[in-house]
Amino acid sequence: MLALWVLCSPFVEAQTHYGAEARDLRQALRRLPTTRVRTADRRSAGRSVNQPTVAGIRVRQHIVAGRRHAARSASDAARTSYLAALRELAAARVHAQVAPLATKSLAASFTALREVRDFYAPASVIELDPYAMAVTHQSPVLKGDREVGLSSHAAIVRYAAFASGQLATACGHEPLAADALHGLGQVYAARATREQIPDSLMSQFAKVFFSAALRVNPKHPRSGNELGVVLARSGAWEQALVVFRQSAVNAPHAATWHNLAVVHQLRGEREMAVLAQGEVSRVSQIAVAGVAPRHLSWLDANDPGHVMIHGRP
Repeated sequence: MLALWVLCSPFVEAQTHYGAEARDLRQALRRLPTTRVRTADRRSAGRSVNQPTVAGIRVRQHIVAGRRHAARSASDAARTSYLAALRELAAARVHAQVAPLATKSLAASFTALREVRDFYAPASVIELDPYAMAVTHQSPVLKGDREVGLSSHAAIVRYAAFASGQLATACGHEPLAADALHGLGQVYAARATREQIPDSLMSQFAKVFFSAALRVNPKHPRSGNELGVVLARSGAWEQALVVFRQSAVNAPHAATWHNLAVVHQLRGEREMAVLAQGEVSRVSQIAVAGVAPRHLSWLDANDPGHVMIHGRP
């Protein structure tokens, strides 16, 4: 009997772990917004209302599929599902005459993210000319006046900001859009973590989608914390501090306060770090079971460039 238990125990542990992940996924899916996409009110052309739509149901189905793919580490499939959700939502906004250019804005964001790869050449020993490379690009980012000495990294930042803005324009303030954008951010953040490169192209993409999610919904429960973590890992401590502070106000969670404490500690602001760490205990005590989002990323206090706990997409 003892031998039989030894043989079976790994299977039992695996089943228990799988069951816990399945419960977490079900809780995450229940927290998704309702299937509402903003549509024009036929009774008043100048007014908009929220109402359940077939498009909204399909958007939610894509997000559910994306989370399920992400839960089993199928990042490519998750990315495809989240992108499908954004395309469905943008098309619905165009059809409802709420945002006639939503699909074009979405396409422009994808184009910018595709073109930004041209500037990323970490192994190159020759300084690239961003303006020369942008001649064949469709994005208007570098089509105006030339700035002397513009670096490839600065070009990447500009393209990323343009892509984020176009995503926000395409999505408006749809709650479901923020969830899809957050999912995409998590997919790229996970890839960046696997690459172990501080400021990789995958990190830039993660920043684009997290920041777009916050533009769509400034109080999104997870995007602020995750954006701050990506910024911190890339060495942008000042920006990370601002993002964590905003997130602690809009969506206060123990992970966010912990990360804020880590950044303050790194900057030598010990009193602020102690205060932020005190909020970790307070927020943990008042958190309602099943309401606070799970799988938030926590920075390693002993090695702030790394993540102690990484949020699952």
